[in-house]
Formats: sequence, C-alpha cells, structure tokens
Amino acid sequence: MRRGGRILLSTIATAGYLHLTLERGLATSRWVHHENKTTSFNKCLQDVMHTELPALISKLNEDPESNALNKVKTNTTTTINHKGLDMAVFRGKRVALMGDSTLYYLAKWMYPLLTSLGDEAALPSYENQTLKDAASLVYKRTAKLGTDHPAGKNPPQVIKDSNDDDGTWVQWMGFSGPGQHDFETKLDSMFETAKEMKPDIIIANMGFHWLHLCPQRCPFSGKIMSISESAIALWLDYKERWLERIHNLALISNTSILLFKTTNFVCEEKRYGEYAGLAPLYTKSDIQTLENCMNTIQQHVKDSLNATHVHRYCELASLTERGSQYLNEQITEFVDELMLTGEVEAHDSSSLAVGILYDHSVQGCWSTTDGYHHKHDAMLLRLRLLTNTIENYNRCR
Repeated sequence: MRRGGRILLSTIATAGYLHLTLERGLATSRWVHHENKTTSFNKCLQDVMHTELPALISKLNEDPESNALNKVKTNTTTTINHKGLDMAVFRGKRVALMGDSTLYYLAKWMYPLLTSLGDEAALPSYENQTLKDAASLVYKRTAKLGTDHPAGKNPPQVIKDSNDDDGTWVQWMGFSGPGQHDFETKLDSMFETAKEMKPDIIIANMGFHWLHLCPQRCPFSGKIMSISESAIALWLDYKERWLERIHNLALISNTSILLFKTTNFVCEEKRYGEYAGLAPLYTKSDIQTLENCMNTIQQHVKDSLNATHVHRYCELASLTERGSQYLNEQITEFVDELMLTGEVEAHDSSSLAVGILYDHSVQGCWSTTDGYHHKHDAMLLRLRLLTNTIENYNRCR
C-alpha cells in the first residue's frame, strides 16, 4: 500500500510474516504427509512379513503336495487371494539371486519355467497340479531345452532377454559347493556383478558356507588345513558384513524389492556318517565337543580371534537346525531394525521394499535327501512362495 509514494514498512513486515508462515505451513504439511506415507509403508511391510506370509505358509503346509501350486485365500489384516505358481512377476525384471547353492538350485529351476520351447505359443500353467506332476513336466521341458537337470551340478544358465526380448534378466551370482574359498574376493566379485546388473529384485542368502561341524567339517572342507578365518569373521559380523552390505547395494541400485531368504531347514535325521554323530552334540552344546572345536580352530587362527569369539562361533555356528535358526533370527532382527529406525522410507513408487522370503518355513525332512539341500520337487513350492512374496510386498509400494 502506498501513501504519498511511500510503502509502509508495517505492510511489508506483515506480508513477509504471512509468506513465511505459509512456507512453514507447507513444509510442515509435506513433512506430515511424508511421515504418514512412511508409517503406512512400514506398517504394510510389517503386516506382510509378520501376518500375511505366515498365514499363507500355514495354508501351504497343510498339504504341500496338493496345495503347493493352487490358489489360496487368507484372511488376516485383509483378505488376499494368492495366486498359484505364476512366473509372470519376473517378466521384464532384472533379478539377482545372490548367495550360495541354496539359491543356485533355485535359479536352475527358474530356467525351464521362464524359457519357452520353440513350438510353444505360451508357457504352461502349473496351477492345480500336484508337486509330483508339475515337477515331471519341468523335467521334460529341461530335456527338450537341452539343459542340465535342475538338481544337476552344472551352473544355472542366465535368463536374459528371452521370450520376445522383454528385458527379463535372471542371474545367480555367488559360490557353491564344498572346498576352500577366498570368501572376501568371491563376495567382492559377486557384488561387482550385481552393481553392473542394477537389479530390480534382489533375493539374497548366505550362511551355510560359514557354518561348521568341527573337527569333521571345519570351514570349509573336510580338511582341517582349510579353516578360513575370513569365514568365521563374516559369521561373527553377519549383520554388518552381509545383510547391511546387501541392503546398501539395493539402495544404490534403485532396487524395488530386496528379499533376504531364510537359511535352509536342516533335517538332522538325514545326516549320515560322522556328521550324524556330531550334530546332536552341537545342538545340546556338549562341553567336550565345544572344547574340541575351539582347540581345532585356535591352532589355525592363532591370535586373530579371541577365545570369546571362537567359543561363540563353535557354539552357535554349527551346521545344524540350531545354527540355521540363529542366522534366521539375525535376518529378522535386521529387517525389523530397518523399519523401526526409519531406514525404510516411502517416497514414491520407486521406494525400496525390504522383506523376508520365509523359504525355511516350507521345508522339512520330507523335502531333502542330504539334510540341508531342498532341490527336488519341493523347489516348485519354494518358487511359488517366492512369487507370492514378491506380489505381497509389491502391494505396499
């Protein structure tokens, strides 16, 4: 307002105050909206992780042979009609399976399920089939494709730009099999491969190579001289050096979904030889067994690890169901901590959904021949759980 060509300072001050108040109000509104969105996003992720997926798994486990590939309805926080095995969730996506042989064999099964034969108009449906019948169909497809049997020893083939060049890219990366490994170098190589891929979906699990049944199976062959200090150190710092590193990779890669696969179920009834005798001793923390383990390891690691660390490793890192569950507890704690500390935030449709693939929960003594690999017919049930898990976490984004 002008009076005699002058602008009153009081008017400017009032306008400035109103402008500042408006800006602060908008900023507060944006902050509240962001906070509400993040809270809603985290609640959805937690509902999926702690309520909806356990309900689905309970249904599947009622009769794995018949229910594994059929549609399932659950009623928890909401009513969900879960599809049967539907590999369409991987179409057009870059999918990295990062870890050991527990994902190696999963990737081998994905190849015949996602790769069409030359005379096919469409990929077959596996819904409403029993595990046995569906697995038989997969074995026949594998033979026609001229690839290794899904439970065979040859590495999984990369699925890339198959079926109409739609951008699908599925690749396993990591290391498998017994023997002495340079773990740090192999991990670095795996992460570099994943960075180049820039995956939309990451499924990650590592742990079995860092477990033991000393002195018969120290890390990581039957030979005592192959004891790996880095393997023990990686187990001791599992959250920081494995889980957190995977999470950071997902963030820099603009990944949509990160799933930490639980470590496989260990059926001690199926163990054999010296392993069968050692497993129950480790499960009950037999004092003499732990002392033998500590003496064996300390002869080779010398002063690099203190006695407390070695004792913890000997007691809790055994290749038993107890050792598997310990790692799974670390995974659950880590994902819950991400949500509680606000490190999982919702911004838009590109937000990273972090969750758990409860693979361990659909496995049992019925699904393994060696006690810890579950790579035959049960693999289709595991893949069905994976596709449903991705679909459920996608709903939160």
